[in-house]
Amino acid sequence: MLQIMALRILRDVAKDIHNSVYYTDMADETTAKSNREQVVFVIRHFSEDLVPHEKFIGLYKVPAIDANALTKTIEDCLVRMKLSLNECRGQCYDGASNMSGSKKGVATQIADQESRASCTHCYGHTLNLAVGDIVRQSKSMRDALDTTQEISKLFKLSPKHDGLFERFKQELAQKTPSFMTLYYSVDRPSGKSLKCRQQLYSFTRTVGRVRDI
Repeated sequence: MLQIMALRILRDVAKDIHNSVYYTDMADETTAKSNREQVVFVIRHFSEDLVPHEKFIGLYKVPAIDANALTKTIEDCLVRMKLSLNECRGQCYDGASNMSGSKKGVATQIADQESRASCTHCYGHTLNLAVGDIVRQSKSMRDALDTTQEISKLFKLSPKHDGLFERFKQELAQKTPSFMTLYYSVDRPSGKSLKCRQQLYSFTRTVGRVRDI
């Protein structure tokens, strides 16, 4: 029943877009809580009275986040919506090389098929980058965010620590949401990371002693 309802909504959305003739595709990759890569796909178009609409099409699991895989995913979405690339007049992605790269990025591959589909750097992502640069200029904010990131990596990159955290959360605060890292690093552990591990070890021992009491 839910599948039938979803398909009906998609057909109605596709009909609205077809009535507008031209559209802009918007996509961004993200990591789900299950640690799987997904692509969110949105189409922007204008109604007859020139009112802009942004329609969420769906989240799609992808085997990789390289430009070729993302381009095929976008093309597959357009085929399912019965939309032609010849009617695409815009693209909106972040500034990552796999999306906006000038040689093999998604924007370039789409533009090779439809030269009128100009690419615009996502304003939300631009604002995020600007805010990030401003925050990094503050030493206290930079240190706080770095420490938080190191602690999150300490938990999420270690099944043992992650399980320990989930157990503590269930016992102390069940309604507290879990967290996930914003990015993963394969570099050697930094001094700050090692220090966080020592603090976690001390914390674990302290909790164990409290339980014994």
